[in-house]
Amino acid sequence: MSTETTTGDGEQHRNKRIRRACLNCRRKKTRCPGELPACSFCVRLDQPCHYAESMQGKSRLSSRPVSNDKDDTSYGGLLARVAQLEEMARFPVKPQIDTSSDLQSSPQLIDNFNAPYSWNPPSSSVVDMGSSVGTEAARDLGESEIIFPLSSGLIQNAIDTFFLYSHNQPYSFFCESRFRQRTLEGKISDHVLYAVVASAAHFMQDQYSKSTLGSLCAQKSWDLLLKHLHSDTEADLSFVQATTLLAIFDFTSLKSRSAWKKIGTAARIAQDLKLMYEPDPSCHPQDQEEQRRTFWSIYMLDGLCTCGRARPPALHGHYCKVNLPCTELSFQLGLYEETQTLDQALSGVDVTNQRTEFSPFARVILIATILSRASQYVMQDINFRTEKPPWDSDSDHAAISSSLFNFEYQVGIHRPLQEALDMDGGFMDEIGGQSREHVVFYYALYHLTQCILNHPFLLRRRLLPYSSRVPPIFTYRAFNTCREHAQSLTSLLVDTHRRGFRLRASFLGYCALVAGTINSLHRYDLDFNIRLKSKEALEKIIEFLTRHSQYWNNAKLMLEELQKFNEQAVHFRSLTIPGIIELNFDPATIERLYNISDYNVISRHTTANANFKASTFVPEDAETSGVPGYSSGYPGPWMQSLGESDPTAPVDGVEITGSQVSWLPDHNGQYFSHAQFMMPEIGMQPQINQGMPDHMSDQLLL
Repeated sequence: MSTETTTGDGEQHRNKRIRRACLNCRRKKTRCPGELPACSFCVRLDQPCHYAESMQGKSRLSSRPVSNDKDDTSYGGLLARVAQLEEMARFPVKPQIDTSSDLQSSPQLIDNFNAPYSWNPPSSSVVDMGSSVGTEAARDLGESEIIFPLSSGLIQNAIDTFFLYSHNQPYSFFCESRFRQRTLEGKISDHVLYAVVASAAHFMQDQYSKSTLGSLCAQKSWDLLLKHLHSDTEADLSFVQATTLLAIFDFTSLKSRSAWKKIGTAARIAQDLKLMYEPDPSCHPQDQEEQRRTFWSIYMLDGLCTCGRARPPALHGHYCKVNLPCTELSFQLGLYEETQTLDQALSGVDVTNQRTEFSPFARVILIATILSRASQYVMQDINFRTEKPPWDSDSDHAAISSSLFNFEYQVGIHRPLQEALDMDGGFMDEIGGQSREHVVFYYALYHLTQCILNHPFLLRRRLLPYSSRVPPIFTYRAFNTCREHAQSLTSLLVDTHRRGFRLRASFLGYCALVAGTINSLHRYDLDFNIRLKSKEALEKIIEFLTRHSQYWNNAKLMLEELQKFNEQAVHFRSLTIPGIIELNFDPATIERLYNISDYNVISRHTTANANFKASTFVPEDAETSGVPGYSSGYPGPWMQSLGESDPTAPVDGVEITGSQVSWLPDHNGQYFSHAQFMMPEIGMQPQINQGMPDHMSDQLLL
């Protein structure tokens, strides 16, 4: 239908109604004004406006020549950009300052989304930031069906950011040079590309990209994966890569339950593809190694997530027959390198006259396996062999400690960090391999494993059935080992940050949280030097988590929970006393002590609902049989010497009153101070077992 109008010159022009209508107008069978980027009808009703053309299957990048895009970028693209900025202005976000020097020096990662394109890989769909219609629509892709193409500039910047901050921290999925080449050739699947952009969004300077772009791309990637999974399409390696990346994204976005489901999905696809076995030797060496690294990445993520209750691993080490990852240099150059299997490495059968050499990534796999066993033992009450008391030489505790000893020998964990970096990470950093971050990560996991295995709360739970006959020397050594490794972990994070390392691995936040809670407990130790060191270490941990929370939402929650715990730490001082085995707290307090040690719970919103308040729970028939000096037969002079320290000495300007240090009743119902039965301080010689060493080594003394 058309109408005729007459200009001042008497010339007649025929005005044609625009032949396209938005989806809302079509659905309501009303005439659409057809304005761009949103018609006036939709603007008046304050509803999203989409045109049919944007819903059709478009390629990831426009296939039109650059010269034909000039008009669109000059007018249509400008209107779209203005509409986007107006929508963003309706939801102001408090700006965050990135104090990282390397991040400040990086180029701006959000460019003009309608920029000219440089390559045209054949693909189906993606997201166009220029036609964004609002935060509410972006939150629910199923209802809004927002689809817009990503510009080549955004994709390129996302890939650069991913390999700068995510690759090898600690997960490794791709050979960087091959990934970039395959992207140019259009051979990277959409679900992988979306997952990579979502992972990179954490490190983008633009706040909108951090909060919205990552969620949009993660959801789109998952939708594409589900479409394939619900069909009869055969999965391939890219399915495992994308699903694992999305699981990491969900974990760090406080969606640990969703992440847990994706981990299970990735594990089952990996098993279906038989990734636990050696790849086809006829494949290119880089393809073989990429397959190995993808499997070990999902294996490692699955293992790290067992640091909590009711989270058994989906992948078990004894089923993994694929070789451990090779060195980064061999991977980048496409060279074949003979490596051991996981069972061979953990059994130590090749450890004879010299240490076995492993790549930094392989060492991360080894210590992550030991960490998973330790967390299952103390958090999930799993027995890998016949149950024995933890101090028994045939117990699981002793077996895990033996694995740690073996790891120490194989890796040389006690050598200075700089020496390890020079040998394992120095050269590869010059060509972009980023092996340094793997070195730092396996050092951090080693200290974390020692902390969890000897944790004053978690280990006590395994000791409760034997409370009447626990050797105090065992708990004394275990708790001191835990404290020393917590401080070593703190020093590691501080030193590597000072050296300019890009420590972006999200799991380092959990490492810092565990070390921080232990440091907080020992702020009320009887030894003044321990109190002072613990106070300084806690402050450094808080600084680290503050920096880490710029990138990871779960790190923000960890920081908040640590600060809440620190406010109440004086009430948990009995946890650091080796002679007390009973957990004399009410059930709610014990549950919160569990939660702050649970990686899965601390990565959910629910922990922020309740303040961390401690209450003691003392049954009327409480016994002191587990207290040395009352039932364990320790000589009197030792116990008398314990009264020399003053448990009420001021700590950080706060005096600990008698009511705060007296939790257990005696048989007459009268309260007494724990100072009467404290284990000796470092340097005091007990009258048993020919004395206690003045200095506790980094090894677990069993």
